[in-house]
Amino acid sequence: MNRYQYLSLFLIGLVVGLITANYQDAPGYMDADYYFAGGLRLAEGEGFSELVLWNYLDDPQGIPHPSHAYWLPLASIISWIGLKISVFQNQFKAAQAAFILILAFIPPLTAKLSYSITKSNRLALVAGILACFPAYYLPFLTTPDTFGLYMLLGSVFLLLLGQEGNGIQNKRNGFLLGLVVGLMHLARQDGILWLGVAALAITSPRNKENSVSNRQRLAALGRIILGYLIVMGPWLVRNVFVFGSPQAPGGLQTLWLTEYNELFSYPASSLTLEHWLQSGFGHILGARLWALGQNLQITLAVQGSIFLLPLILLGAWDLRSDKSIRFACLGWMLTFIVMTLFFPFSGVRGGFFHSGAAVQPLFWAMAPVGLKKAISWANQMRGWNIHTASYIFHASIIIFAFGLTSIIFTQRFLGIGESPKPWGASEAHYSDLEQVLQENGALPGDVVLVKNPPGYFAATERAAIVIPNGNLETLLTVAQRYSARFVLLEADHTVGLDGLYENPANHPGLQYLGVFEDTHLFRLEISPQE
Repeated sequence: MNRYQYLSLFLIGLVVGLITANYQDAPGYMDADYYFAGGLRLAEGEGFSELVLWNYLDDPQGIPHPSHAYWLPLASIISWIGLKISVFQNQFKAAQAAFILILAFIPPLTAKLSYSITKSNRLALVAGILACFPAYYLPFLTTPDTFGLYMLLGSVFLLLLGQEGNGIQNKRNGFLLGLVVGLMHLARQDGILWLGVAALAITSPRNKENSVSNRQRLAALGRIILGYLIVMGPWLVRNVFVFGSPQAPGGLQTLWLTEYNELFSYPASSLTLEHWLQSGFGHILGARLWALGQNLQITLAVQGSIFLLPLILLGAWDLRSDKSIRFACLGWMLTFIVMTLFFPFSGVRGGFFHSGAAVQPLFWAMAPVGLKKAISWANQMRGWNIHTASYIFHASIIIFAFGLTSIIFTQRFLGIGESPKPWGASEAHYSDLEQVLQENGALPGDVVLVKNPPGYFAATERAAIVIPNGNLETLLTVAQRYSARFVLLEADHTVGLDGLYENPANHPGLQYLGVFEDTHLFRLEISPQE
């Protein structure tokens, strides 16, 4: 691969990113809303604080509130950088610019990763082109989130791991691996898994003949930890000062969820081991079998783009002697296990989709290797011309990748075929709702209860808290504690509020204002909690 080929892949990725971003006027879903909202607060000089509460896991005392107690801050920091350096006047477009640039680097990095493993220009180029058309990942790579960051960092992680010396003799690589793992953890909670993978990989000999001493292992491990702490150390210290411990207090409580909506429980102290056990062994096992099936579907459809998965598996088997491949597969397996057995609800609802992005460039790199192996078998069995078959089938998988990506693009952004609501529909709806609220006397400091508080803040910059999982009594308790003034009850709401949604009316402490599209509006008339 020469520099012009890498540059071409970068430019193709950039064009794909710009075209996609042209159809995105808002983050589009809660995770990206949250990261964007965090970037806005940083740009406004408010630091790591937020005017939203989207869960009650850390028992928040009120708003403003310390931010990133559940999701980690790297995507918000990147959004802030975009807001600071971009020439766009539109705040979302400014934040988005940095993520478009990250997307553009993924194809050449994928090609570089492929070449480092295969030493084949053709296979590397095919892998890079596959990364230009990322299918199901495409809509999420150009919005403030961790998908592109994880792909970029995962590529660099594996490139460093595959270099000669890999941190035992090559001291710089061990330190750089620690920095990369620190950034992965600063992006996502499951990034800590890659610290364990790095430690195992870097302290093990490359082969039986290349043994290392315990002193060398400890020194290499120390370099990894040093690099990791340079990145994560300040954040861990911040958590100690803000929450009293390096780990924010709420995240591990999701271990005890018995359904996804319990993530929004109030009070979150109800999420305990005893609560989890009371759901029964059958429910616990059933949830994990369900998560297993769902995560396998994500592996097939998202990570394997359906048609590439057999080639990826074949390529992984063919490259099984490569140390970086083995440890990348270990990282993927650990992620799969954690998102299936320990966090099944969070894993299915986006966790595994996000975290699997770390090895996605390697999957694109392994697919052409698997295809090469399949063509070699066909040559032995049927006498195929390898040179001709390679051109035909390489072109075929690229065309399939382009076609699948195009279908997803048209469904998401052009409204062709069966598709969910248009991208950014929620934010547009919230902007309209804000006008209705103001017409009903909402003041700038009034707080709203809503399904997606980060989305409401991103659209309006009004303080917002999540409608808790529970009934009307729970809603009023939360409203009183956090001094909320309005409730926006959407069609997608907690089961405990079915009666209020289906038969909206005045209740003690709650005045019905009317309906806008599919959302019922209420004014709260209760005194704030002393």
